Amino acid sequence: MNCKNCGFPLNGNQTCPSCGTVNEINNTTPEQVVQPNQSVEPLPMGDAAPIVTTTAETVQNVEPVQPVNPTVESTVVNNMEPTPAAPVVPEITPIQTSTASNSDYTYQAPKKKNPALIIVLIIVGLLIIGGGIFVAIKFLFPQKTDTPTVEPTKEETKKEEKTDEEKEAKYAPKQIFIDKMTEAEVFKFVQDNLNYEIVDGETAEEFYKKLAVSKMGKEHAGISGGLGVDFEFNGVIRSTTKRDYVEKIHIGCKYNFDNRILYLYNPEESSSYTKSGGVHFRIFDEERANNLYESFKSQYSALYPGVELKETKDKDGSKVTTNIYIDKKWIDIHLEHHTSAGEYSYSELNITESINK
Repeated sequence: MNCKNCGFPLNGNQTCPSCGTVNEINNTTPEQVVQPNQSVEPLPMGDAAPIVTTTAETVQNVEPVQPVNPTVESTVVNNMEPTPAAPVVPEITPIQTSTASNSDYTYQAPKKKNPALIIVLIIVGLLIIGGGIFVAIKFLFPQKTDTPTVEPTKEETKKEEKTDEEKEAKYAPKQIFIDKMTEAEVFKFVQDNLNYEIVDGETAEEFYKKLAVSKMGKEHAGISGGLGVDFEFNGVIRSTTKRDYVEKIHIGCKYNFDNRILYLYNPEESSSYTKSGGVHFRIFDEERANNLYESFKSQYSALYPGVELKETKDKDGSKVTTNIYIDKKWIDIHLEHHTSAGEYSYSELNITESINK
């Protein structure tokens, strides 16, 4: 049944849910279906009911009427209004979007950029810029440091000396340095190497093997002779470091250079001694040379108590010699300073022992 005022379906309600008009619903006669372009006679509801003319256009705009179940009768009991029915929710048809597309257009996905490559390029760029700024500051604004100059320690100096020795390792067997020897060690070196015996007719190499210096693992750098034979040794070869060393060991004898054979002095000849030998040192520190000279004097005096020491000096003091006579033994301690420009100054200290007839 529809509302008599607005035609809204009542669905069993006495009061119109749309306009609020109270309707009488005792008559349950089903509504007649109105055909388009036909006039609808008004219901006998009194003078208030308007005459409605229905056209095809209005029928299309009116929502469909829900049919009423004829088995259900709505009555008013004890003047109470019926319970309104739940409103009908119209069905919503979803709007379909057109999926039609132009067949001539081909969709291409955007190319993905490589984020790792971009990050690497940014880092490289920053490094280049930072390096350029650092170099510019370094050269344009040099900084002065107040760091004091550190003097090399003794250990570092020793390392440098070891480096010099390593450079000359090739020549080490032919070098005898005394700059690190004590005065007592230098004195003992002389005594050991002047304690020898010559066997008439033996070769120079056979004789050299009997010397104490040979037992130290040292080799002579060459042999020279005059009144005897000299076994020579090298000093510093390549390094500029000055080191005191043994220059040569002299053996007084008759020496045949052709056959490199040693002979004793013939007692029948006019030789003033039967045995003679000496050790020659080259020292670059004049003060150390003077100290060694005095040390030899005192140690010989201790070795031969009560011995007489005779010392002679030249006018300028560059040469000084002390002679010691003990029975038939003659000892000569000779010191000579060679002074020249700068680094070429050195001193010679020669110790000679001879046995007279």
